[in-house]
Amino acid sequence: MERRNFSRVLFHTRVAVQSPVGNVDGEIVNLSLGGLFLKTVERIPIGVDVDVRVSISGTTSELQLRLMGMVARHTEEGFGIQLKGMDLDSFIHLKNIIAYNMGEEEKVMEEFLEFMRRHQISIDKIDPGDSKYV
Repeated sequence: MERRNFSRVLFHTRVAVQSPVGNVDGEIVNLSLGGLFLKTVERIPIGVDVDVRVSISGTTSELQLRLMGMVARHTEEGFGIQLKGMDLDSFIHLKNIIAYNMGEEEKVMEEFLEFMRRHQISIDKIDPGDSKYV
């Protein structure tokens, strides 16, 4: 059985996925700091690296997350993407989306810091109590 390292939340928004073998549009069904599941009838083969663009529109602005990943699994409803990287702004926004939808900001912050430790990202200047990181 697959072991998840990150809290997963239900989150529905449109997404565009680009790969060397083709592009796919679909809807995110759930996401975490480690991956997402995309509902779509189209498929990109397992193991293919992808660029994911998530656009979230508000009343006065639009936020775009730029994520890099790899197709990890297929189901009848779509496919899962394991995230392999993202820019810092996308990482912070993704963490905040998950914290907001989980209602457990402290747990998400712990996962965030553990992720940074595992990937040897400097956390010296991050204060877990600083509201801009939760």
